[in-house]
Amino acid sequence: MFRVVKCALAGATLSLFAVAPASAEAIDVSTITCGEMIESVTGAFPKNPDKAAPANPSQERAAQKMGVIMIWLHGYNASEDRGTVLDYAQVKSYAEELGAFCALNPKIGLMTAAKKYSGDNAPKPSRDAVDVSTIKCSALKDGANEKLSVAIIWLGGWQAGVDDESTFDFEEFGEDITKFAEFCAKNPSKGFVTAAKDVFGN
Repeated sequence: MFRVVKCALAGATLSLFAVAPASAEAIDVSTITCGEMIESVTGAFPKNPDKAAPANPSQERAAQKMGVIMIWLHGYNASEDRGTVLDYAQVKSYAEELGAFCALNPKIGLMTAAKKYSGDNAPKPSRDAVDVSTIKCSALKDGANEKLSVAIIWLGGWQAGVDDESTFDFEEFGEDITKFAEFCAKNPSKGFVTAAKDVFGN
């Protein structure tokens, strides 16, 4: 389980600028169950990792999308006292703990389960934690690496939490990611949070 969750998160960040599907696909995240999350993630990977299995693009895509939603949910549940402090290592451990919990509790809602390991229930930030409000748009001049990708997805969730909006539209989010990059290209001295409010805010 830990391996497939890590793969889903890796796929999510690697495909950050291509998350939009061919058609509109809006999802109310509050309606997703743990079981649906587990099915989406595990279905993309062979049960026996030692045996080669043909790739299933649709299942891999589903796993990547769920990885995006898991990162987005971590931002959505960001605690008020931490504000925009993001701990990259914590996002990975949260996803592993959430995946393990969901495997044992498939009928529980994903948003409910996520709150057990994020927001007010998250451990204290480690030394690697970063306040994303200090990240400037100029950091994207050479493209988005894994940490910057996580930060952008996380900020999308953070802004949704501020707006109390649990609907996630993959097509719209993909377009917003492009707008985020365009905003930063035009405003390199602006911060990521400013970009997030401009692009993701209602």
